[in-house]
Amino acid sequence: MAPVNRLAPLLLVFAAACGHALAPAARSGSPDRSANALDWGDLDKLAGQTISIEGRFDHIGGEHGVVTLDSGLNVYLPNIHLYLRGKPWFDYLNKRVVVRGLLRTEGCEIPGYTGPSLISVDSFRIE
Repeated sequence: MAPVNRLAPLLLVFAAACGHALAPAARSGSPDRSANALDWGDLDKLAGQTISIEGRFDHIGGEHGVVTLDSGLNVYLPNIHLYLRGKPWFDYLNKRVVVRGLLRTEGCEIPGYTGPSLISVDSFRIE
């Protein structure tokens, strides 16, 4: 059996375990990692990478965003009001969104909050 043929079943198992597909990144040749994380440990493996997350959108004080993943994990969006300036982003509250940005897992920029956050948001859309 050729080496590539031996890897094919492993890749299929890995893809099924991840539960999501990898799509090309818009700005670079590197893959865009999508995360429907079960816990913080899942996201910790992707720290420092550009990822897309999907979940329910909320806000903190009209300045920062929060995306609650299906697992209940909150991912914070510091200063989302600057990225969405001029857009009716309060209309997005409690709606399912997909957000793409650079994942930071250590030290949230929002005072009083800890947890993973997306900085340098590239895209924000309603699902």
